[in-house]
Amino acid sequence: MKGITPGLQFFESGSNTAYTFIMSLFPANLIMLLIGFLGARWFTKIVRCPNQILISVIIVLMTAGVFTVNNRIFDVYLLMILGTVFYVLRKTGINPMPAVLGFILGPYAEKGIRQTAIISGGDYSIFIQRPACVILIAMILFSLFIPFILVKSHKVL
Repeated sequence: MKGITPGLQFFESGSNTAYTFIMSLFPANLIMLLIGFLGARWFTKIVRCPNQILISVIIVLMTAGVFTVNNRIFDVYLLMILGTVFYVLRKTGINPMPAVLGFILGPYAEKGIRQTAIISGGDYSIFIQRPACVILIAMILFSLFIPFILVKSHKVL
């Protein structure tokens, strides 16, 4: 939104706008609840629709949505390529959800690491100076290597 800076200062400097927005969420939720109750009977008919029609409609809506974000055909091609890759992954028994999370959360993680590196002057030892960071890093490493350890010991999750 133009002229509004998000963050903690938003509640101090633009409190009228902030609390007006928050208070507008309450009636919006009530309206959504009403629509949900009144439309539940018709929404269930969507599920009874044949899968071929439902999937076709979903693909058309996804393609339109991806294109309208940046108005680039490259995004549509990327959607088709990644959709095909994730379909093949599912058919081969590999769960594609970690990759999806990586695509979504990766840029945010990179930005955070970059900001931390700038604040620390390029010293990456800042990541192991606090016990919470060390515990999180240990948990990440454990979750990365536990599948290999279990396969070696012939145990299945």
